[in-house]
Amino acid sequence: MDSMTLRGQRTLQALVLAAIGFYLLNLIWSGRLGWYIHTRFLPLTLIGAVGLLWLAQAQMTARPPFEAVGLEGEVGGAERQAERAAPGSRRRLLLLLLPVLLGVVIPAAPLSAAAIERRGVAANAPLRSPTDTQALRFTLAPEDRTILDWLVLFQEDPSSVAFAGQPADVIGFVYSDDRVGEGRFLLSRFAVTCCVADATALGLLVEWPGTAELAKEGWVRVRGTTAVGELEGRSSALVQAASVEAIDRPDQP
Repeated sequence: MDSMTLRGQRTLQALVLAAIGFYLLNLIWSGRLGWYIHTRFLPLTLIGAVGLLWLAQAQMTARPPFEAVGLEGEVGGAERQAERAAPGSRRRLLLLLLPVLLGVVIPAAPLSAAAIERRGVAANAPLRSPTDTQALRFTLAPEDRTILDWLVLFQEDPSSVAFAGQPADVIGFVYSDDRVGEGRFLLSRFAVTCCVADATALGLLVEWPGTAELAKEGWVRVRGTTAVGELEGRSSALVQAASVEAIDRPDQP
């Protein structure tokens, strides 16, 4: 039978709350939370995890009303403690543990090129306001700009006079398909606005003679000079690489 005592139900509820809370804390501590949601939600997730642990503690230590002194005799109190919880309550509580079990059993991994093949890759990225674009142009050194920064700047002003000839130093993983052409690849990363469900694959075109020797989906650091290229008949931001160096995958890819 899928039933248990009220005391057993309270204990199981506390264990479920604690398991979810500890799992969230583990994601935060290991740095893997950023693989699933934007890091700006980290404080809220931390508050939620601590709140779940507090609720678990309260659930374990709180005395049921029938155990309060003077409300029930010893016999009556024992009978109330043996009352059964609602049918199916154990099954419903255990279902809440399913996401935690999946997170433990299935190895965690960030988004990869497989997601690009499903969703496509963006060569233009209208993800920031014009104010942000002005700040990028005048306050951020070219060598400090990310793939997203370069794509935003190019979209704002794609003329070769304004964009070309700047030093670039960017990292990402290697992605290439038939559209790119020989001796070129897309230096790619994912931009997450809220969570992985809305992740956008960004691709900065790189010109490099040794493209064929690069490991597919391998992480690299590209140093070179910006230029205006062409991808699928449209103008595209391009980095003419002076060096391409293999690196380890960053903690927050």
